[in-house]
Amino acid sequence: MGAVEARLRTLEEELGQQIESWHQLSKLLANERLQRRPLSELLAPIRRDETVDPDRQYAVLAMSWYAKGMYVKYRQLGRQIKAKKLYRVEEGDFVYNRLFAWKGSFAEATAEHSGCYVSNEFPTFRMLSRNA
Repeated sequence: MGAVEARLRTLEEELGQQIESWHQLSKLLANERLQRRPLSELLAPIRRDETVDPDRQYAVLAMSWYAKGMYVKYRQLGRQIKAKKLYRVEEGDFVYNRLFAWKGSFAEATAEHSGCYVSNEFPTFRMLSRNA
């Protein structure tokens, strides 16, 4: 299979995922029990910013597309990190990737993400209500 055919197959798979997500969202929106509420009633912004210590090791998170969660991208000493500040994530936080929000880069932090860090490109929120 050539490069063009492989790319077409990848695009076809991505389109299929998007169509499935659309169908699922359409079903949710059609549900009469679903209440629309402002995000400000569900989420509160939180910033746990810390100045990067050159001698400390940091586990830095990245985000998968299509709501497939976060993962530790790398562990580095502060002196290897260009940013002056990082933002600590705790279990239960709602995080999104500002650069790839259009690709569904949203996740809830799990216990394994607690105490890890993200850059300023990952706005973080505390969930106020689970009864949306």
